[in-house]
Amino acid sequence: MFCPCAPKKSRWLFLLLCIFLNGCIFDDDDNDNNGGNADNGGNGGTTAFVVDNNFGNNGVAIINNLDFTLFSQDRTLNDDLNGGIAFNSLTNNIMVVGRREVERNEKQVLAIELDSAGSLNTAFANNGSKVFSVDSSTDAIANDVKFSPKGLATIVGEADGKGFAVQLDSKGDFFAGFNDGNPVVFENTKCQAVDFDGQGRIFIVGNGGSDLKLISLDADGSVLRETAFDALNGNEKSSDSGVDIFVDEDGKPTMLGESDSVLVVLRTDSSGVKDNSFGVGGVVSLASLGNSMVGGGIEISNGNITVAGTDISGGGSGEGVLSQLSSTGDIVLGFGNNGKANLGAGFVTDLKNDQNGESIISQEDKFISIKNFSSTGQERFDLLFSENISGGDNEEVNNSALTIDNNNNILVSGRVKSSVTEDQGDDIFVTRLKQQ
Repeated sequence: MFCPCAPKKSRWLFLLLCIFLNGCIFDDDDNDNNGGNADNGGNGGTTAFVVDNNFGNNGVAIINNLDFTLFSQDRTLNDDLNGGIAFNSLTNNIMVVGRREVERNEKQVLAIELDSAGSLNTAFANNGSKVFSVDSSTDAIANDVKFSPKGLATIVGEADGKGFAVQLDSKGDFFAGFNDGNPVVFENTKCQAVDFDGQGRIFIVGNGGSDLKLISLDADGSVLRETAFDALNGNEKSSDSGVDIFVDEDGKPTMLGESDSVLVVLRTDSSGVKDNSFGVGGVVSLASLGNSMVGGGIEISNGNITVAGTDISGGGSGEGVLSQLSSTGDIVLGFGNNGKANLGAGFVTDLKNDQNGESIISQEDKFISIKNFSSTGQERFDLLFSENISGGDNEEVNNSALTIDNNNNILVSGRVKSSVTEDQGDDIFVTRLKQQ
């Protein structure tokens, strides 16, 4: 609800963001200004998503320093806030992680928790937020968050050139049952994404030096193994890195990586040994998608593997691409156009499959676009976060991430990047889209 007692900048940002979210911030790709409905019928049917006005205030939760002592930054500082979003299926709470610049040249890990209504969960940490360093680091960021089968928030990222993993309990305290309440730290590593197997073991993908790195931890934080993979695209001098990870019901991690700007998919068994039943020696090269690619995400539904990325060969924000592989690593030619669906202009930032096996993608080209493709690669809707959402003075909406809740709603987090003319800084928002 609009609060007349809020500080001036917070009031107009909040009011105008709500107005645009409820009205024209979500435009479908037919540009008919229908308030967020999309009726593309790309799969022979009709899909319509709208902003859920029961979430937050008129459909959006804005978290900023002026109202909640969170997230707002001096515009002269270097902001890079939104790292990821996760839904806790046990409590229906939502966590957003990233980075907060607490002092000039001091950046710490940030985690906030919202309840299912889009309000700060005041029982979590400091009235809904937790800011912390890792090993007294001065430059840290959380890159991903997932809830464990027991509902523990597992956060991975990087701090002063080291990778880390940490677990928080429902109160926002460091979970004592995970590495005695301390972060697990990995030297010369970037931890990019995390997932779990059915036993609660933790799998992390990232990179160490010029190698893709897979880390597995027991549920108590004990390091089981760290495995490095190189030459994934056949070049012995390649630079390889991990982007995203999905652990299937058999406990096998399937990873999306980059090898000299070619997307690769790697699958191993639970002990980190390449699965020879997949692709060639456990690896599939997606050179057919392009040789100037940046990975966006990987998901598995009904045995098929969906991969999203961005072709940056043409410069600018690139062109989004979606592809699908079978469980053995063959390209599914019946997906899209001979195994490939074009997403159009924009950098792919995240990919999640919904409960029907359909792909939800976030892209951004200064602003955020949320797209839905069917399990056969046909576009169903495209919702755009329009410009000028807080007054028309050079605003940007970016740093997007998404997840799916128990009701198959889409949860989107991102940053409203404020104008250089403002004396206060960027704000994080979370919104929920529901099917009409």
